[in-house]
Amino acid sequence: MRSATHEEMDNLRKWIIRLTTNYSELKGHRICPYAHLAKMRAFKVDIDNLELPTEKCDVLVLICKDETTHEQLVSKCKELNEEYPDLIFLPDSTKETFISGVQTNNGKYPLMLCQDKKKLIDARRNLAKTDYYSFWSPEYYEEIVGDSLD
Repeated sequence: MRSATHEEMDNLRKWIIRLTTNYSELKGHRICPYAHLAKMRAFKVDIDNLELPTEKCDVLVLICKDETTHEQLVSKCKELNEEYPDLIFLPDSTKETFISGVQTNNGKYPLMLCQDKKKLIDARRNLAKTDYYSFWSPEYYEEIVGDSLD
């Protein structure tokens, strides 16, 4: 594991700007309404020999090898979600994903995002009180949120 390079961090910052932009297609919502408040740390990792960094942050961005597939990310996130019940791991691959026509994925790297489970579910519950999720397809909602609000 190593810290993200300057180029990787620059690309991640550009993605965060997209995540925190208000979109007319989403009635003024952001792709990720809380991202602008989050302290992020990014590391380049090998998902087959993963050691989680111990550094404190709101969002841990784990940049995987370029050849890591979406299916590998999904599988590893499921495994990690079971291993670390207080955290939520979400895949973000180069597979394009959209909310009402607005691209949500970073488009550059296969990533795993790691967040505190309780904080993320609380944020999701607050968003569920608005029309935020009405812009999401049922498939995308299931993939990202699933039954975490039950």
